[in-house]
Amino acid sequence: HAMDPAAVFASLNALGGTPPYTIVIGCEVANVDEGIGLSDVVAAAVPGAVQTVEDVVNGLLARAAVGQG
Repeated sequence: HAMDPAAVFASLNALGGTPPYTIVIGCEVANVDEGIGLSDVVAAAVPGAVQTVEDVVNGLLARAAVGQG
């Protein structure tokens, strides 16, 4: 949780790598208290996040299919 995408890509660049095409789908935390599991607010957001991931993946697959056909 301590590494944000910018830090990961900066580390990759420092090692001579090139970041791949990347899509980040995230969720803002409701609180940062210690505990196990998701907060009620975050748990309620999971179905919407899953739908977003499915939409993005389907879009990428459609784009790839057009590129191959």
